Amino acid sequence: LPCWVHEKPERSVFLFLLARRFLPDEGALLATAFFLLCPFSVTLSRSLQPDSMAIMGLLASLWAAWRYFEKPAPGRLAACALLGGLAILVKPGCTQFTVLAVFIAMMWNERRLRQAATGRDAWLFLVVAAAPVMAYLPSALANQSSYEHVLSINFLPSLWLTVYFWKGWAGNLLQVLGLIGLLLGLAGLFLLPAGRARAMAAGWIAGYAVQCLLT
Repeated sequence: LPCWVHEKPERSVFLFLLARRFLPDEGALLATAFFLLCPFSVTLSRSLQPDSMAIMGLLASLWAAWRYFEKPAPGRLAACALLGGLAILVKPGCTQFTVLAVFIAMMWNERRLRQAATGRDAWLFLVVAAAPVMAYLPSALANQSSYEHVLSINFLPSLWLTVYFWKGWAGNLLQVLGLIGLLLGLAGLFLLPAGRARAMAAGWIAGYAVQCLLT
């Protein structure tokens, strides 16, 4: 299959490692198989784009975040932040909101909101995750006209009040997942075990929603 030739299946390893934290091995294998073999993935794998690398970085950072909250340690926090920062650097518009939203949601699940917002771990994560992009920012701002052009054609809040925007959003979900995949995904949200798994799912959905609204 094309996705096995071009997409490199090892990029799905982090999805499997993450899924098996709260699913039986059979469920984790099924999720990985869907990720690799759904028609949209096969089609996308034929094009050389940074998206697949960004998604691999995103999955790696979420797996590292789970490991950190499972057993907090400085090394695990550093790995989570660095992987998140690299994912953001590869394709900022695709990953930064999800990386941050998942970490905040999981920290909220482990602690009270005020402790999560003022804790040292949260600020360390934000600083380290932002460092790769901040290092690249001066060169991006040097080409300010191009940056402003990209922003002007992507950030269009006026579309939020149109049926066209929401219909297109729903159409994209159906194109990527298919009706059965979308329904199974929605049903799975209610079957996730309470606690850390639901917190990650909530953060993931929130990050995706903000990404779609702002980019």
